[in-house]
Amino acid sequence: KNGSEIWLLIHVEIQSQVQAEFSERMYVYNYRIFDRYRRPVLSLAVLADEEKQVAYITSVERIARQEGVIQNRKEVIMEVVEVRFSELPSALVEKINQIEDPDLLKTLLREAITIDSLVAFPSLT
Repeated sequence: KNGSEIWLLIHVEIQSQVQAEFSERMYVYNYRIFDRYRRPVLSLAVLADEEKQVAYITSVERIARQEGVIQNRKEVIMEVVEVRFSELPSALVEKINQIEDPDLLKTLLREAITIDSLVAFPSLT
């Protein structure tokens, strides 16, 4: 829009067979291009190995999986609390549902399994 020059450096490798040093070669070529031009480089690998099916996960699928992990952890925490303490306070449900950090949810799950009472839930007080 402003008339400035934009560089788009794309490094494409087509790999038709399994090769142990492929990832290293991709890295080396990427760095050599960067070293020469001092510009960011986009490296793409086209895997055309007919013997193996390589699963490709799109960004949308990756995000959906992460969201699924988060939702599952929330549900498991609430189920553990309900089974262990025969109650699931709505305030606790609200707090758990606000958490989007999978590592924090993992910690909460461990606490839900080991705490003696709901009052002892340290991460949510």
